[in-house]
Amino acid sequence: MACWESSRTQLIRCSKRGNRPHNFNSTQPLFIRSQPQNPRNVRKYFFQINMPDSAMHDIDPDGDTLLILQHSDAPFAVCSTDELWPNALPQHQSTNTKEGEISIVSREPTDGGDDVLSDTPSLVKDEPEPKHTRYKLCSHILRRTCSYFARLMSSKWQEAESEKGFQWTIKATDWDDEAVTMLMNILHHRTRAVPRAVSLEMLAKIAILVDYYGCHEVVELWVEIWMAKLGPVTSEYYSRDLLLRLTVATVFSDNESFNILTKVAIRRSRGPIHTLGLPIPQQIVDAIENKRQEVIAQLCKDLQSIWDGLNIKKQNDSIQCQWMLLGYIDQNLFLQGLKPLPNPPFSGFSLNELGNALHSFNSDEECPCIREDHIEYLRTRVLSCVYEALAVCNDGLSLQQLLVKEPTQDITRAECSSP
Repeated sequence: MACWESSRTQLIRCSKRGNRPHNFNSTQPLFIRSQPQNPRNVRKYFFQINMPDSAMHDIDPDGDTLLILQHSDAPFAVCSTDELWPNALPQHQSTNTKEGEISIVSREPTDGGDDVLSDTPSLVKDEPEPKHTRYKLCSHILRRTCSYFARLMSSKWQEAESEKGFQWTIKATDWDDEAVTMLMNILHHRTRAVPRAVSLEMLAKIAILVDYYGCHEVVELWVEIWMAKLGPVTSEYYSRDLLLRLTVATVFSDNESFNILTKVAIRRSRGPIHTLGLPIPQQIVDAIENKRQEVIAQLCKDLQSIWDGLNIKKQNDSIQCQWMLLGYIDQNLFLQGLKPLPNPPFSGFSLNELGNALHSFNSDEECPCIREDHIEYLRTRVLSCVYEALAVCNDGLSLQQLLVKEPTQDITRAECSSP
C-alpha cells in the first residue's frame, strides 16, 4: 500500500560505512556532526538538528527513544489544483455536487517546500521556527508493535549517536501532533489518555500514521470504536469527506464502506479521483476510473444502438413517424450537450450527469400514430439504458479483490536503507 510520501521519518544513527558527508536533500540516514561540512547547509542544519527545546510528552517515563516531530502544523489533505476535472455538462450538475467538489479545492496548501539558502546571516534569524513536538518512547514497544520501527531499529545498524539520555533519536515531519500523541498512547497502552470518539479528519490522520508505520493490529479495536461513533457511510457526493472515508476504509480493510464509497466515486467522478496525498493506492484510483469509463462507454454504445435502429425502416411504421423519432433523439441529444456522443476517456463526463441529461429529454412531444406512442416508448428505452448503467455500479468495488496481488504491506511501508 502506498505510504504518505510527503512525510519522512529518519533515525539519527552511525552507518557502518563510516562518517561521510551527507546530502541534506537525501532520505538516507543522517549522522550527527558537531557542525555541517558545507557552509551553505548551515540554515537547514540549524532547523533539522539544533532545534530549540520544547515540551516533552513522556509517553513512557523510562523510555529510551526520543521522537522529534517537526512541522506538525503542515497542511493536511489539500488539493494542488483549483479545478478537479473538466466539466462537459455543467448545466446538469446539482448544487450538492458542486458543493462537494468545492470542499476538495477550497483549502489552500501553504508553502512547505525547502527554502532557498542564502549567505546573509540575518535570514537565519528571521526564519520562523517550524512547530515541533518531542516524545519520550520505549524502543521495545515500538519494535514490537510497528513494522517500520522493527526494521529501522534492526541489528543491521550500530547504536545511534543520539541526544543525551536516549539510545535512539527519531525525526518525523508533517504529521499531526495530536494524531501522533493518540497513536503513541495506544501503542504504549495508555488507554485512559485515548479519546473514545474522534472526528473523521482526525481518524484519517491516524489512518495515515498506521499505514506508514505498520501498526494495524494494535489500533484495530480503537478504530472499531471510533467508526461506530462516526456512524455508517452516508456519502452521496464526491467530496473531501468521501476521500477521507475512502482512506480510512482502505487502510483498515473496511470492505462494506469501501463498496459504498467506490460506487459513489464511479458515478460522480469525471476523471481519475484525487488522492490529496492520502494513502489511496494507485490500483484503487485506476480501478475506479476504469469502471467509470467502462460504464459510460456501455451507455453510449446503447444510445448509439437505439439511434442506429431508428434508421432501419420497420414494416408497420410510417416514414413520417420514423423521421420524427430520428429528429426527436437527435435534437434532444444536441440540446443536452451530447451530440456527438462522448468518446473515451470521457473526460469531463460523469455517469450521474449523463443520466440527468438523458432524463431531460422533452416529454411533451407525442407520436402522431393512432395506435401507439412511439416517442414515449423511445424515451422509456433511453431511460432504461441509464438505469442499467447505474445498476452496474450498485455494488461498487471489492477491496479484497483489488489488493489481493499487493505485496506485503509491512515491507512497502517500512523501507529502510541497509548499511
